[in-house]
Amino acid sequence: MRRDGFTNGATYEEIIEMSVKSKNTQYDILTSDKEYEASNFKILREFYASHNNGKVLTEKALQSMGFYKEEGLLVNGAVLFEDHYHGKKTEVQCSVFSGFHKGSERYGDG
Repeated sequence: MRRDGFTNGATYEEIIEMSVKSKNTQYDILTSDKEYEASNFKILREFYASHNNGKVLTEKALQSMGFYKEEGLLVNGAVLFEDHYHGKKTEVQCSVFSGFHKGSERYGDG
């Protein structure tokens, strides 16, 4: 990796980020190393039921939406919904641009 004019070895996170970018794949849908256990998602199930007239969030529904793979491994995005998740991968970044997108021209008062 090139940093501050020097070439250094990439960190684990940088390697993952480069890999995801090269495949044009979203990080959230990649398979994690955590196994799905229904008991770790009680809060999610309660939230779902309370916002869907008591409807139960089924295993079939979770698997069909890609929450976990057939082998039973969670996708990275699903890990964030575990009852006791305390990871650091939930940072939100916001950017404000003067136009419709990053490359928009700026208009002055003049």
